[in-house]
This record gives sequence, structure tokens and C-alpha cells, in this order.
Amino acid sequence: MLKTEYYKPIEIWERKNDGVLECYQIFQRLSDSYFAVQSKDCYLKNELIKKEKEFEIQKKELFLEEDINERGIFKESIYECIQAFNNSFF
Repeated sequence: MLKTEYYKPIEIWERKNDGVLECYQIFQRLSDSYFAVQSKDCYLKNELIKKEKEFEIQKKELFLEEDINERGIFKESIYECIQAFNNSFF
């Protein structure tokens, strides 16, 4: 029998100087309390409302389609997982 994993979603926001908001979609794996970034969404002030629904749907689709254990880099802290995500994708 496969072990069921449970995850807690967490949003971490960063304000950029150029009027951009960045939102990290993070999951905490409850079995060991480690964290991994699933994705990062960028919002421009004039697109905020329009993009919000689109990003909500996308993050749920991504969670269903890809195992976070294979996609994410799990770290002991939120700060460390954000650094690892940015180093690997940007």
C-alpha cells in the first residue's frame, strides 16, 4: 500500500521596485515539514485582477499533473526552498 502524502499550501509574496508582485506557490510536506516551491507567478499592477483567476486554476492543474516530490526541491526552510527554486529556474 502506498503511503499518502499530505501538503500544506503557502503563498509567499515579494514586492519588486518596478511595480511587480511575485508570488511563490510553496508546499509544505507534512510528513517531514520540508518546503518546496511549486511555481512563481508575477503580477503587474494593471493585470492583477485579470491574472488572479488564471493563476489560481494553473496552480491546481500543476499540482494535479506533476508530483511535487519530483518537481520541487524540498528544503528545511521556506527561504532555502525559494533560493533553490530561483537558482534552478532563473
